[in-house]
Amino acid sequence: MKLIIFSQYFYPFKGGIQRLIKSRIDCLEKSKLKKTLLISSEPYKNYNKELRQIKINYTKNRLQQFFSTFLSILKLVYKENYIQIECASIYPSGIASAIIKFFSRKKIRLIIYLHGDEILKSQNNYCYLVLIKFTCIFCNELISNSNFIKKFFKSKINKNTKINIINPIPSRNFIKKSNLKKNKNYTLLSVCRLVDKKNLINQIYSFEKIYLKYSKKYRKLKYIICGSGPEYDKIKKIIKSRNLGKVVKIYNNVNDSKLIQFYKSSDIFLMTTLTNFKKNSIEGFGISALEASLFGMTCILPKNSGSEDLKKFGGVKFFVDGNSLKQIENSILYALKICKNKKKINSSIKGANKLIYNSIKKYKSKF
Repeated sequence: MKLIIFSQYFYPFKGGIQRLIKSRIDCLEKSKLKKTLLISSEPYKNYNKELRQIKINYTKNRLQQFFSTFLSILKLVYKENYIQIECASIYPSGIASAIIKFFSRKKIRLIIYLHGDEILKSQNNYCYLVLIKFTCIFCNELISNSNFIKKFFKSKINKNTKINIINPIPSRNFIKKSNLKKNKNYTLLSVCRLVDKKNLINQIYSFEKIYLKYSKKYRKLKYIICGSGPEYDKIKKIIKSRNLGKVVKIYNNVNDSKLIQFYKSSDIFLMTTLTNFKKNSIEGFGISALEASLFGMTCILPKNSGSEDLKKFGGVKFFVDGNSLKQIENSILYALKICKNKKKINSSIKGANKLIYNSIKKYKSKF
C-alpha cells in the first residue's frame, strides 16, 4: 500500500493545514516514509531523498486548484492497486479523491482532516454543502483537529458521521529543543497568519495601553508578531502611526529556527482569534498555541474555539472574547504577574509533551 499526503499549498505560516501536514510526515517511520508521496506546491526540505515529493503550481483560482488536484491524484491512482490518500482539507483534495473513488475500481482508503473554516463556508454555499456531504459518503475516516470542530461538524453537516480527534502537533524541529532558559525581560508573542480574523489590531491596542501604564514595572516590555498574509502592510502602518516601532516588532516569513528562538525568549502567547460565522472565521485548534506551551509560555486564547482542548493538559491558559479589549488587557496584566513562575512554566511544558505523545501514537496507527 502507498500513502499519499496531499497539501494544496505549503508556505511558512499559510495556516494550520500546512503545519499539520509537516507534523504528520514527522510521525512516519523511515520504512513507511519510503512508501509515502507528498503532493504540494512547496517541497518539504527536511527529508532529502527519504520522502518522494511532487510539486504542483499553486493558484488562487478555485477551479484551477481543483482540476490540478484531480489530475494529480488520478494519475497516481491509475498506477497503484491499493492506496491510502490523506487530504489536508476537504477542498480541493478531499472532494477530488471522493469523486475518483466513486468511479474507480481500485482499492482506495480515504482520510480527510477537518477544519472549521470549511464547515462555515458550507453554511453560506449550498453547492459546497452538497459536495461535502457527497465526500463524506466515500471517506473512510474523518479526523478533526479538536473536540470543538467535531461537535461543530456534527451540528452543521451530519450528526451521524463518525469523527476521530487528533490534535495537530508541532513539527520535529520544535519537539527536539534544547534546555529552556527564560530571561528577565517581558515579551508577548503572536504567531499566526496575518489576516483579519486573528485579531492582531485589537491585540496591538491592548498591548499599547498596558505598555503606556506599566512599562516601568515590567522590564523591557515588548510585543513580537510573526507571520505572513494580506494584513502585513496594514499592521506595519498601525505600529508606525502609534509610535510603537521600538516595542512592537513584526517579522514576515520566519523560519523554524528563528521562531524557536522567539518562543524561548518570550513569556506570554497572544492569540485571540475572532469567531464570526458570516465571515467564515473560527479557530479550529491553534497549533502555534501548542508550540508556545511546549516552551512554557502563558497563553491567552479565544473562547468557544478548538484551543479549549489545551485546557486539560496543564499550564496557564486564559480564554477571552477577542472583541473585548478589556478582557484582553486584564488577561495580559494577570499573565505578566505569573508568567515567570517556574512551576507554571514546567506544568505547561509537561502538558504540551503529553498531548504531543498522545497525538503521535494516533498518527502512527493510521498507516
